Amino acid sequence: LEPVVKAHTDRIHSMAETLVVGADAAMVHDMVDLALAAIQGLVINQMALRDESQVHRLRAALELLAMTMTSTEPIEAADYAR
Repeated sequence: LEPVVKAHTDRIHSMAETLVVGADAAMVHDMVDLALAAIQGLVINQMALRDESQVHRLRAALELLAMTMTSTEPIEAADYAR
């Protein structure tokens, strides 16, 4: 399983590098790892206890993270559609 997970993670990191141009590569790498860990944790939590509001909140937070990392404009709190 390790080679499959590594290849999958490497592809996601590669896609992020092409989307987030000009940002610190180490920061992008860490933010991708954070997003992956958050999504994996959400999947595990949802198997034990379904909570659609948790899904919505995490997706909104991850979208804000992505917007913040890809935007050249400041992100306003109002953009966080929680």
